Amino acid sequence: MNIIYGFGQWSFPQNGTAVALGFFDGVHNGHKSLLKTLTRVAQENSLESVVYTFADHPGRVTRNEVKLLCSNRQKAGYIAETGVSELIFDWFDESFSRITPDEFAREILVKKLNARIVVAGDNYSFGYKGSGRSEDLIKLGEKYGFRAVIVPRLKCKFDGQKVTVSSSLLRTLVASGRMTEFRKLTGHNYTLEGTVVKGRKVGRKIGFPTANIRPDKRSVLPEKGVYATRVRSSAFPDNEFKAITNVGSNPTFDDHTGGTTIESYLLDFKGDLYGAAIEIEMISKIRDEKRFENPDELSRQIMTDAGKRRRMK
Repeated sequence: MNIIYGFGQWSFPQNGTAVALGFFDGVHNGHKSLLKTLTRVAQENSLESVVYTFADHPGRVTRNEVKLLCSNRQKAGYIAETGVSELIFDWFDESFSRITPDEFAREILVKKLNARIVVAGDNYSFGYKGSGRSEDLIKLGEKYGFRAVIVPRLKCKFDGQKVTVSSSLLRTLVASGRMTEFRKLTGHNYTLEGTVVKGRKVGRKIGFPTANIRPDKRSVLPEKGVYATRVRSSAFPDNEFKAITNVGSNPTFDDHTGGTTIESYLLDFKGDLYGAAIEIEMISKIRDEKRFENPDELSRQIMTDAGKRRRMK
């Protein structure tokens, strides 16, 4: 899959494209259903399959910013698994936010993407203040010569009721530590990325050195607690390590630095990860964060947590 930022490197196929529209945060099962439709109609009509999205959430410009479930790199990886040919990350700025639905269809879909078929969810909005809706996309397709394929939102049974699979629901799941449910609705584990930084070395002092990261401020952070995780890094490209990860504020050691810390103890790892980029797959929550009376009590609990993680896949 080719990944393109903006249209500077883009040369659209002369026979046209089938284009999927959306932000695709988290790339959940609903998104995958839409992308499956994209690849199918592209193949049926001998068109190049293209996903058109934005490099950053439009809310950062419209002042309706939301926390994100994945980085662009992660998003590209998930989308590539669906068989899409091209992924375009466009730039959303103040000027772009003011274009009308008609201008979006004419200037972006037709002139820049050479779209013959456009695939979107039934709740898709576009143009100034999201004034364009899926029904408008159909009418604009009739006007400008492309066919709009509208895909219904995916429903599933969840907590005893029928709900729509959405990025908003996924953010709620992550923020409440429900990683198993997140995986069921996406097909992958929620994963945090970051660069290992120097901490206070408290874990090392009690026999459990940790890799500490500062996640992107735009990322959704899991509920405080200890999680069963899996850690990967370019520092050990041919391996990955079972780990336990604490998301919290180090209450046992009265950490007054503020903010949430993310510390991972990698089972059976020996080495130095300072400065390395790592990925932390959140598999399931083991327990809530708690304050211990002394370091020895904390050390015993970490041994118990690590033992649980070792017995898991």
